[in-house]
Amino acid sequence: MDNLDALSSDGENYVQYGNDVIFVRDSGKVGLELTNDELEFQFCSDGCMGKRVVVCYDCENTDEFLRGDCDLNQCDFRAGVKKEAVAASSRRQNLLWFVTIAASRPFDDIDEICESIIMKSPEAGVSFQTTPIKSCDPKKYDGKVIKLSVRGVKHGCPF
Repeated sequence: MDNLDALSSDGENYVQYGNDVIFVRDSGKVGLELTNDELEFQFCSDGCMGKRVVVCYDCENTDEFLRGDCDLNQCDFRAGVKKEAVAASSRRQNLLWFVTIAASRPFDDIDEICESIIMKSPEAGVSFQTTPIKSCDPKKYDGKVIKLSVRGVKHGCPF
């Protein structure tokens, strides 16, 4: 994690690890080449309590609901980690969520978890059991390149 934090302070937006890219700070629009023909995001709880990231990616099919706060012809994806009150209890539980709190995975304070999601239409493929998440197919330029921007990436919480 220390190396990722150093990159963040050097002004780099992301670092590549093999076929994966990890964002260490907000980015303008970047083009990334898909190696497995899938746009997959992974978000981890470590260092991310109370934080949220938003990704806007160019897509083939969208509507106003899926666009969210993104530009026309883009799809919105969000992920975050928060502590949520448990109904009929003074206890609070940790949640790692995608798109909405309704699509979340609970975890204990001592746990550090990572979950992933593959963006495709009409529903994304999620690594944990949840309600279906509506999504868009990413637009591919020259057959493999996708364009996206990321915001909300904070120090100590890479995406």
